[in-house]
Amino acid sequence: MYLTKTPEIVPFKAEHYVALYDKYYVMRQGLDPNAVGRTFEEMGPAFSGFYQGKLMACGGVLIPWSGLGEAWCTVSRDILLFGAMATFIKMQQVFKGIISENHLRRVQADVDDWNKQSKKFVEHLGFHPEFAMPKFGPHGETFIRYVLFTEE
Repeated sequence: MYLTKTPEIVPFKAEHYVALYDKYYVMRQGLDPNAVGRTFEEMGPAFSGFYQGKLMACGGVLIPWSGLGEAWCTVSRDILLFGAMATFIKMQQVFKGIISENHLRRVQADVDDWNKQSKKFVEHLGFHPEFAMPKFGPHGETFIRYVLFTEE
């Protein structure tokens, strides 16, 4: 299963989210990771990245209406140890394909302000901070809305 030296991108399955979710963050919000994974699997184009047999990341885009995408992603801590750049490049290609195939004009991602790694990740994908959302999180956390505009 997925034992090549290059990253493999496969269709997302709910159990991929369950395998990667941040236990502290998701549990703190009172969310059921199985339900979140099923929602992501059912509601939009989504994918998972494996490197040398290990699940590195999963992500996708929810499309609430024509032209708008809501991006999401969950990344393994192992991605920092190995396969980070190769997996990122493959995931970036798939992400851009989703945007193009669905004719999205605007894609947005909401990132918890304390999560420096996630902010850096979306910036590498080409997102720019649009505005802060104080008290947006389930416990009053500040989130940053990131946005990516396309040529569509």
